[in-house]
Amino acid sequence: MGARFDNRPSAAPGGGVRARRWRVVLAASVGLCFANFGWAAISSCPTSASGSALSSFGAQSASNGCSQVDLNFDNFSVTTTGNSAGNTGDPTTGDVELYGTGTSDLGPILAHFDSTDSSDGTQWVATEGTRDLVSTLDFQVATNNSAYDIDSLTLSLGDYTTANPSNAGNYVEVMEQFCLGDTTFSCSTSSSNYGYIEEKVTFNESGAPTISEIVCTPGASGCTTSTGSLTLTLPSGYTTIGISEVVTVNREIDAGQNIYLDSFSDQFGTDTAVPEPGAFWLLATALAGVGIVRLRKHSA
Repeated sequence: MGARFDNRPSAAPGGGVRARRWRVVLAASVGLCFANFGWAAISSCPTSASGSALSSFGAQSASNGCSQVDLNFDNFSVTTTGNSAGNTGDPTTGDVELYGTGTSDLGPILAHFDSTDSSDGTQWVATEGTRDLVSTLDFQVATNNSAYDIDSLTLSLGDYTTANPSNAGNYVEVMEQFCLGDTTFSCSTSSSNYGYIEEKVTFNESGAPTISEIVCTPGASGCTTSTGSLTLTLPSGYTTIGISEVVTVNREIDAGQNIYLDSFSDQFGTDTAVPEPGAFWLLATALAGVGIVRLRKHSA
């Protein structure tokens, strides 16, 4: 049987090594391009009342929290001042519970927070001996897929009450302050990314409530206030928000009836994000890598 000859052109010296290098570059470029489109490794939020205590998610950290559809909630802390004799203790992350609702991408997602106690029903309460209880809940909310951004916030209060008759001027207030684009609440009130939503319920002598609603929309010269709504439309392009939620329960005199708030909810709207310029650059790099590899194969 005669000898067989391979007439195919041999690869140029070092050509195989260079081809492998370009494949590595291409793989890295594609990986960078799509790195932000993965889902975070955070457990699902409980979806029914009374949810789980914030402390059950672990120590305060951006990696400790829960996920509800396309949003993550994490980095929880709770601090309280103003409490005294007559109440069972200041609310902590062990007393504030969270559950989420909302079942579809790009739909409204609600984070429900409540504080319960076996003896007095709630720990957001001003009892005899307590003039002014202020409890601050800090956390981060972030989209867990960079194809989306957060486009709206809505605040709503749960049950609140004071006995009838009441001390005139008793009130319950929740002020949801936020810093757009931050992982913690670290901006100043004059920053262009600062804003807030506030609801205040003030009682008269008969226990009848007067409700005040204010939103402050972020702007270049600080936020701008408007009244009559608890929904705020956000500028586009933000995938993270640092939030500091301040609950105030106030009794005007050191005697008389208890006043409390048992829960509040934050609703977050999401929308399809406009890709950042950096994402286009990464995609262009990946495509350029593909073109170079193909060109080198044809010229080999």
